[in-house]
Amino acid sequence: MSGLDPDRAAAALGPVRAELLRRANADAEKVIAAAQSDAQRVVEEATRTANQMLDRARAAGKAAGARLAANEEVALRRGLRRDVLAARDGAYRLWRQRAGEAVLALRDDPRYPQWRAALVDIAHATLGDDAQVTEDATGGVHAEKDSRRIDLSLSAIATRTVDEAAAEAESLWS
Repeated sequence: MSGLDPDRAAAALGPVRAELLRRANADAEKVIAAAQSDAQRVVEEATRTANQMLDRARAAGKAAGARLAANEEVALRRGLRRDVLAARDGAYRLWRQRAGEAVLALRDDPRYPQWRAALVDIAHATLGDDAQVTEDATGGVHAEKDSRRIDLSLSAIATRTVDEAAAEAESLWS
């Protein structure tokens, strides 16, 4: 038996080896092309998904921002309304106080005895000439007959006057 000549064997296998190498390279190129195509598709899908998520996040952020802005606006309006009502209340209280002080100051007016006499006349005209009339400590009078009473004190007159004028004063706020 003769031995195999390695050079001859290599030369004889050269075309087979070349064909196998060419096929392997062709298969590798197909695999690489398919992998690149798959990778490109995955990247494009990931990009679409990321853009959709970003769009949803932006929309959610805008909606949340709008809700927050609306809530802050409501809170601001409530705070302003509270401040306006507090200012009105303060002005109303001051008005009542000053009106009361002005009426009580009538006691120091030289015409007070005439006004007091007019209050006594009103008391008698309302309850009768036999009504019992007493002086109020702050000015004005009280009158009583049987179970009926009338308060014509300066402080009561001031309170009634301010209460009656309060409806008109409300129009100042409109």
